[in-house]
Amino acid sequence: MSYVFSVIVPVYQVEEFLPRCLESIRNQKYENYEVIMIDDGSPDGSGEICEQYASHYENWRVIHQENSGLAAARNTGLEYASGRYIVFLDSDDYIEKEYLMKAYVVLEEDGFDVCSFSSRRTDEEGRFLYEQRFNDMVEVWEGVQAEQERFLIDYFLQYKGGWEACFHVFRRDIIEKNQMRFDTSLTFAEDLPFTFEYMLYVDRYAKLPDILYNYTKRTGSLTTSLHMKKQVKGVLARDFSDMYQALKKYDAKYYDDTKTALIYAAMHHYFTDEYLHYVSMDELRDILRQSQTYELIHRNLCMLRKQKEGLQAQYGWKDGGRLYCLMMFLLDGSHKKYEKRWEKILRENR
Repeated sequence: MSYVFSVIVPVYQVEEFLPRCLESIRNQKYENYEVIMIDDGSPDGSGEICEQYASHYENWRVIHQENSGLAAARNTGLEYASGRYIVFLDSDDYIEKEYLMKAYVVLEEDGFDVCSFSSRRTDEEGRFLYEQRFNDMVEVWEGVQAEQERFLIDYFLQYKGGWEACFHVFRRDIIEKNQMRFDTSLTFAEDLPFTFEYMLYVDRYAKLPDILYNYTKRTGSLTTSLHMKKQVKGVLARDFSDMYQALKKYDAKYYDDTKTALIYAAMHHYFTDEYLHYVSMDELRDILRQSQTYELIHRNLCMLRKQKEGLQAQYGWKDGGRLYCLMMFLLDGSHKKYEKRWEKILRENR
């Protein structure tokens, strides 16, 4: 049978949540799909639960492998997937019953290359915490690379639609044509470079207003200062390198080093608000200087020396100016110069 959707579910030590996740797939209003469960060496009863579903439904299958991590499990799922569209569903989360039906309309009937949506956050008991809503958006650039770059810098890299792979439905032919896989060496946000690279190859993007994904915020993953520092190290050092390589592979002539530097700045724009509450500027500078990709990072930071006006045009005088000051601090490490630069920007805009 030819399936429209392949739903990939990495599974590891989630027997408490797994039945809810799998039932949310089984209850979909749209029925032309396959489910690929990847038992990533679960030490609990998760593998047996997968086997039960696989034995009852012909469009469900389970792959057992040694524990290799989330990225590797998703890659395994991609190797076995046959559907036209790819859904990544984490095994402690669940989806609304209209999920596949609405994605089908956007992708198959309306012809978009990616379908995105909002999410609801709940605790381990299923109690509502908050909604993570993004603005509705339809973008069609169809080969106009300047428009695509604007989308990446102004929208995607500033987390206005979500970076997580589970918040998007992808076309499998785009993934396979460009030989895309998740980087198994990444510690945090391993789906950011994957989703970013995918966005380089699409012409039509649709973001639905609907909350179709339910994300479980588990106690063991609560944000701490230490966790934030590790995440900053992972995202700003390793993930950036992967995205840089994706840009080079895509079109080295158009996305030159200057544009790469602006994309790098856009990442910092997001992190300055949330993450610098936990990670000081000095710690951020140390993280970058100690990373394996520092030579590349330093080169891009140097390009920003003359980009103050460009950053302010991009983000507004205040946010762009603050970002410029941060970039310069990451180069020279001088708090005194940082304060002088910031005071000058404030004077210029009184």
